[in-house]
Order: sequence, then structure tokens, then C-alpha cells
Amino acid sequence: DLVGVSFYPFATLLSSQVETVFAWLRTEFEGFGKPYVISESGETAEPIVIEGLGVTIPGSTSLQKIVLTSFLNFADSTDTEFVIWYIARDYEAAFERIRGEVPDFFRVWQHSGLIDADGAPRPAFRPWRERYMAPFVSSEGG
Repeated sequence: DLVGVSFYPFATLLSSQVETVFAWLRTEFEGFGKPYVISESGETAEPIVIEGLGVTIPGSTSLQKIVLTSFLNFADSTDTEFVIWYIARDYEAAFERIRGEVPDFFRVWQHSGLIDADGAPRPAFRPWRERYMAPFVSSEGG
């Protein structure tokens, strides 16, 4: 058994409150003694305008790095099996191809990549890459 977490802070305007959400997870689920898995996560590196809904979601590269680091710190401080960052590279070109076929809401993940659409790493890429390159340590000691 696992505690599965799918969390995109920007989608619920909780980017500045990630630590509060992680504290809630600890309070509500630590007592079960089950490991966590972050099965989906992400944070936009640019503001997102969803014209059809009249919504603008704030975003920046610095906030993306803060949020990513918070996910990694949560994983370090809990029994967390893995963290998945849903979008590795921005998908502007793909979105342009499907624009008329999908709702405007699909735009929310457009700028969530750790690498921008031109292939340049964002500031959040570095801590992700450092973690990826770190030696694997099994939680079971093997």
C-alpha cells in the first residue's frame, strides 16, 4: 500500500503554500505508516492565461524551483518511494497542433517543463538533475 499524491500547486493557486499542504499530508497520513509516492507534480514557470475561463495563473522560474525543491525536501523527510515531475520539456509546439481540438484548460501544463520549449534548462532543472544523478539508496537497505 502507498499514499499516492498528484499535486500541481499552481492549478489550485497553492504555489506559495506548498509547505502547508505537505504538513497536512503528514498530519493526515503519517499514522498509516505507508510510504508516499508523488505520482504527478509540476509547477508553471510562466504565467498562464486561460482566456476562455478569464483566469490568469501566476508563475515564474524562481517559483518553479522553490516548488520543485519543496517536493524533493518532502521526499527526503518522509518515506517517499519516488517523485514524478510530469512535464520534462515545455510543449508549446504540441499544444499549437492540438489547440482547436482540446479545451483551453490544457494550456495549464504548457510551461511546466524543467526545460523550456527551446531546449534551455530552467533553474529548477539543476536540483532535479542533481537528485537524478545521486546514488540510489533503497529505503529497505538493499
